[in-house]
Amino acid sequence: MNKHRVAVVQMDTTENLKDNLKKIELMVERAAKDGAELVCFPEMVNIQTGELTAKEKSEPLAGETVSLFRELAGKYDIWICCGTILETIEKDDKVYNTAVLVESDGTIKATYSKRHTFDITMKDGYEYRESDTVKAGEKISVVDTPFGRVGFGICYDLRFPEQFREMTAMGMEILILPACFTKETGKAHWDTLVRARAIENGCYILASDQCGFKYNGDTYGHSMIVDPWGEVIKVADEEENILVADIDLDYVAKVREQIPATVNR
Repeated sequence: MNKHRVAVVQMDTTENLKDNLKKIELMVERAAKDGAELVCFPEMVNIQTGELTAKEKSEPLAGETVSLFRELAGKYDIWICCGTILETIEKDDKVYNTAVLVESDGTIKATYSKRHTFDITMKDGYEYRESDTVKAGEKISVVDTPFGRVGFGICYDLRFPEQFREMTAMGMEILILPACFTKETGKAHWDTLVRARAIENGCYILASDQCGFKYNGDTYGHSMIVDPWGEVIKVADEEENILVADIDLDYVAKVREQIPATVNR
């Protein structure tokens, strides 16, 4: 059996960077004690928007947040996906919304910047334009790890299935999905979208969501670990939590043999 233990962190990130970093340390320690080989955090893991602009709260990859994740990975001999930070772009008022995967020795294995910015108008008329401050990434990312071929999506990317189909063609077996879903859209679509992407691509999905109230409203929570058949292995409620589960890469191959959608396509 090709099994590996993974952890998905559901976190209520606040506007206080120092408090959030302390919480991250405790979450990694707990996941490591539970035997996780990989731990995944949600979108905007280190600080939420408040008085600060996106540019003011951004950091380079060599900044405080990613440096902490690299330190913790080495300390606990564990792979970590930091969720996302707002990554500084030199000589640009905009930033990237970037996920960072760190190896167990603290090396940065991969980065991925969110390709689909969240530009919407809610039913109540509230408008949110992520593209005003965040520059869309241009490249997908699928990398080899000790626990399989891993790909990345971030929050709103979830609504664009063609991205994940392309990644599956590149051998993706596990999709890491940091998110900060609103409560309204989460209630309507989160479970359905996450499970659909798992079924379509015959892959595991590690979906880490924010919970709690943010500057622009409530977030949904309900982080999930979903298997290639679309079955929910673990799901959180609306509070902070760490989901830990064993995944089996042999099951990915089995599901893809039963329903060879990518081959038939």
